[in-house]
Amino acid sequence: LGLVLRVGRWRALVWAGSLGLLQVVGLLLGLITRAVVDAIVAQDVSRAVSLSLLVALVLASVQVSLCVMLSFMPKVEEAVLASFDQELIETTLALPAHLHPSPEVQDRLEQLRQQRSAPYNLTYAALAFFFLSLNLVISVVLLGSFSLILLTLPLFGLPLIYARGKQTRAFISLQQEIAEDRR
Repeated sequence: LGLVLRVGRWRALVWAGSLGLLQVVGLLLGLITRAVVDAIVAQDVSRAVSLSLLVALVLASVQVSLCVMLSFMPKVEEAVLASFDQELIETTLALPAHLHPSPEVQDRLEQLRQQRSAPYNLTYAALAFFFLSLNLVISVVLLGSFSLILLTLPLFGLPLIYARGKQTRAFISLQQEIAEDRR
């Protein structure tokens, strides 16, 4: 996160803000759509029309946020990669000369080269985790307001979270094993 903020604070903040807006808008859209359906059932035409216009506005904001996020993502990633490459070069040059031919050092440098997008990806993952967690909390509160039995629905996502964690650990282990072959 520090690296991402160092290379372009305002770009990173706009990128994070648009990502957050996309997460929150999904819940907002669900609530407004429910209100539209309630207004239609109650035959309140003026309320249904005004809420439908609000739905259109929210959908337009989704499109704008998506465009902003997609236009800023490559710029942030490019700046992070350039900064990471610069730091890797400086670190490599700062190593004592007798360490350069060492296979262990070369394997570690190759791992770093292969993971050069990690700071960007980890920042994206952290932001996504934060906003998805916020989304989950709000969803649980909304589900609980309808029926307490609905509070069990988020539990069905736990096996997926467990499997994703095992997949990530296996991938990292594989990257470490093949570093020498890649080098």
